[in-house]
Amino acid sequence: MAVKADDRPCALLPIISSLASDVISSDNEGDIQQGKTRLKNEHNWKNAQRKRARLAGKSYTNTSEKIVEAKKTGKPCFPKLPNVKLYSEPVPINEHNIKDLKKILQYITGEDLEFWYHNVSWKTTSCEASE
Repeated sequence: MAVKADDRPCALLPIISSLASDVISSDNEGDIQQGKTRLKNEHNWKNAQRKRARLAGKSYTNTSEKIVEAKKTGKPCFPKLPNVKLYSEPVPINEHNIKDLKKILQYITGEDLEFWYHNVSWKTTSCEASE
């Protein structure tokens, strides 16, 4: 009997489920301790890297890598978070808070956007509305 491509995943289900049950049943105290040790070693390694960098007068963080890259490319590494009101509940969009929405969208996407509200166009590059 030929096996169709559509039937293959169904045929593998019993094998996969038996393998999964073997893995779950083998999770004993030794495995848990080994996982804790691994995480501790990773943490110690990162701290050692940071200490070496600090002693060399450098900084070991993702942030510093972004700053170095930004200096090379001339682009800002982190856009400034716009001064916007944060609402704790849903608020209907109106002409007052649409500017906040515009700033948030530009911050999230990092791109110049244009959108419309009641026949008034806003571009994220300018703060003023244009008719």
